[in-house]
Amino acid sequence: MKNHRHCHHQHHTTTITSTTTTTEPPEPPDEAVPPDVEESTTTTIVRTSSVDLFYVLGARGDLQQVTSALPAPISDAVLIDQLENAPTGTGTPLRTAVARNLISGFTVDRGLAIVDLNRSVLSRTNSSEQRRPIAQIALTLPLFTTPDGGIGQVSFPVSGDPISVFV
Repeated sequence: MKNHRHCHHQHHTTTITSTTTTTEPPEPPDEAVPPDVEESTTTTIVRTSSVDLFYVLGARGDLQQVTSALPAPISDAVLIDQLENAPTGTGTPLRTAVARNLISGFTVDRGLAIVDLNRSVLSRTNSSEQRRPIAQIALTLPLFTTPDGGIGQVSFPVSGDPISVFV
């Protein structure tokens, strides 16, 4: 009887040792990955800059100013993308008059923003509605400071006849 018990005890010890060894090795390679991931997430969260954009309010079509915090530095493309997509969850029925791909891009020269509108997209817009996207862009751009400085005037050279909007 005594002998049997001793044997059992020894067997028990072996199980414990083998368990301890298996838990350790996987850790080091695991640890090498996270720092990288964390760094990129923290930088994105911290750097935002707020931009004021104008959207069309409901059916009445008044323009409503909305402030959005966007990841900095804000590029022209990001700004255009924001104009094409009205924000949701603001509690007000906002829509955008800026059709997707309407703005091909814009350049800023000494405070004058020249907005390149896509004519085929614009021609699909009802003529009474055409003023809205232009107003939306014209009101939004001067609130946006580009790397080349602020914008004081917005010009839309549509079919060689620039529509200039003074702010």
